[in-house]
Amino acid sequence: MLPKISIITIAKNSENSIEATLKSVARQQGVNAPDFEHWVIDGASTDKTLEIIKKYPHVKYISEPDLGISDAFNKGVTKSTGEWIIFLNSNDQLNDDYVVKDMLQWLNSDADVVYGMIAVINPQNGNYLRYAGKDGGWLKLHQRMLLPHPATFMNRRYFEKYGLFNTDFKIAMDYELLLRGYKKSKFIFVPRLINKFSFGGASNDASKIWKHSLECYKAKKINHVGSIFSRVFWLIYQGIRWTLDSKLGEISFYKAITQIFSRGY
Repeated sequence: MLPKISIITIAKNSENSIEATLKSVARQQGVNAPDFEHWVIDGASTDKTLEIIKKYPHVKYISEPDLGISDAFNKGVTKSTGEWIIFLNSNDQLNDDYVVKDMLQWLNSDADVVYGMIAVINPQNGNYLRYAGKDGGWLKLHQRMLLPHPATFMNRRYFEKYGLFNTDFKIAMDYELLLRGYKKSKFIFVPRLINKFSFGGASNDASKIWKHSLECYKAKKINHVGSIFSRVFWLIYQGIRWTLDSKLGEISFYKAITQIFSRGY
């Protein structure tokens, strides 16, 4: 018997992007309704987000104020019923019509975390900026986040063992959660494009780059990962790397260089 997938989308005033997200789930082929569910956790939107959500009868949703992204994620985990959970946010889309069908086979395992690849795109023109996700990424989680969260399926038992997202984190909550149990968990990489990820989300906003880097530093510190020197080094590296990505991401030479040396965040 194949496991059930819970797809969780968090949103707030997302009328310009959420329909593409919902359509990417609704058009999944080769799967039956019991194989997956789609929850939308809306933060009391005041635009047309709810009106759009209601057009899709298969979508389960709540709409109420929350305490931020981590709190919304936690509501999704609590409300959902699937054995496996993936967070498909309101500026993301499943890459094609067979993602759920293909991934169900990989999720029928004893792994705690299964992840694939994402394509980072420019929302203004649809150009592909870069790809992220590679085999063995979990082996370097002590350095930086190398698992693309929008392409990561987490088994519910991981949350049961290590807890929910830390609401003190506003951007790097996914990294902090993975750091809690990565040394004791089983990871599987699937060489497949799972998600189209629009550059410009909370973790990629140019104005929040260094705040994100600082949160990664904090995540390591509270989980006793690495030395002070290594934490500071990776804080600076990530800040500079993400700043360059935000400024030079569409330059062909820069894209080629970054793809050679890294497919992580």
